[in-house]
Amino acid sequence: MGDSASSAVYHQRRQSVAQATGGTWRDAGCYGINRARTTRTSIALVWAAYVVTIACNAAFEVFALGGTTSAEVSGEVFAWFTPAGYVFSIWSVIYLALAVWLVAYSGDASHDEPLGSLQIGKTASLFTVSCALNIAWLALWHFEAFVPSIIVIAALLAVVGMLYVRVNTQSSRLVDRVPISLYFAWLGVATVADIAHVITRFTGAEQSILQPASTLVLAIAFFALAVYMKRTYDDYAFGAVIVWAVVGIGVHLMNANIAIAVLTIMLAGFGALAVYFPWEKYRLQPRK
Repeated sequence: MGDSASSAVYHQRRQSVAQATGGTWRDAGCYGINRARTTRTSIALVWAAYVVTIACNAAFEVFALGGTTSAEVSGEVFAWFTPAGYVFSIWSVIYLALAVWLVAYSGDASHDEPLGSLQIGKTASLFTVSCALNIAWLALWHFEAFVPSIIVIAALLAVVGMLYVRVNTQSSRLVDRVPISLYFAWLGVATVADIAHVITRFTGAEQSILQPASTLVLAIAFFALAVYMKRTYDDYAFGAVIVWAVVGIGVHLMNANIAIAVLTIMLAGFGALAVYFPWEKYRLQPRK
């Protein structure tokens, strides 16, 4: 009797899947097999992409492949919108956070919708493409192919932005959202910093009046974006990265222009207040 009941439940589930997919019972069985294969492929792909990315970063930054590092390339010109060297340690935090994200993804990969007819989840596809672009950007920057590197990092920012929106609209878990938020926010800063570096390198305008002005304007723009992310996605991590980066820019400017440096650090304080102060609790209510 127990076997009959189990068999009935099994067939009822297959019937439900078949109806959902518009096929037969046999189609439902194939659907389950294909979904399991997609899950395994997606998990293997994201972990492989992550490991290769870490290995390439180690080759370029730790072992100075080619005889230099990205920091040394950046230090060849003085661009104002550039964080101090210690700020770039955030990459270690980001990669550790992404490892945690991958563990969480691996436990939930069965819910990752396949990308068309490919047996790869959409989230897995975006993450894998981001890893490929990350490696390409690092290599191009490292070997001073500046214009292509800007194009690649802009593409990387766009892909991680799509991943950010997908993750934030599909999950409310911090373990899913925070790592991608850290990655996205820092890539935004890195993209603008790289563009500032390339413009400065090609124009030689290290002491132009546009440098301090644009630095302050860009910092304000990033804090405005952080406020938007907080209100739209309830994202606290994005703003933390911006505060970290802008304070680092102020530290970087200490030897160039102490007034602008102090103003930039003060701006980081006001920006943090704008992002994290619970303004909604202190709104003035109209009198009745």
